[in-house]
Amino acid sequence: MSRRGWATSMGWGRYTDWGVTAVYGEDNSLVAVAVDAMDGPLVRLGNIGLTARAPSEVRVELRELALREGASLRVNWSGDPEVEAWGISMDAAQESGTSGTRAPGGGFPAGELER
Repeated sequence: MSRRGWATSMGWGRYTDWGVTAVYGEDNSLVAVAVDAMDGPLVRLGNIGLTARAPSEVRVELRELALREGASLRVNWSGDPEVEAWGISMDAAQESGTSGTRAPGGGFPAGELER
């Protein structure tokens, strides 16, 4: 499902069964992916779990990894860490409840995405 977004040259598709929103550029190329931390797949950057964790823990580990690898870490518009070289920009939000799509025991669907 594709919809027009912020400008006429961009669009997005929400894949609610997977907890993923894809953002497409003017030539229909994929330019960004937003993963719902509650309903989406587990996402890792190396050994760092980016979803299904407290944002404060992720922030600390991202800072440490950026320092070790000499990557520039900055703060994005929402006050969360962003590492442009890795294509990572967090946008933490308070949980408003569970959707019921988690596996029994609070796990997430299989299909981890990794860098």
